[in-house]
Amino acid sequence: SEYMEKHSVAKLVGAPPGYVGYEEGGQLTDAVRRKPYSVILLDEVEKAHADFFNILLQFLLSPLLLMDGIQSFHRYGLKTQG
Repeated sequence: SEYMEKHSVAKLVGAPPGYVGYEEGGQLTDAVRRKPYSVILLDEVEKAHADFFNILLQFLLSPLLLMDGIQSFHRYGLKTQG
């Protein structure tokens, strides 16, 4: 899994202010912003770092995901199946 290391989890929602890549955004937030009605497939997620699950739970349980320390990302039309 590409999210095994703690620092790699920042790729999901973007780097914090002051870090390299801050302006680029995150893989998850950018993808859902471009295509809000999408299916997100998480393969081999059990290998990811614990921080990955914290970010994912925040995203799934809250209508608002704080990213980049300043911006807000709202989930529109996201449905989960458990």
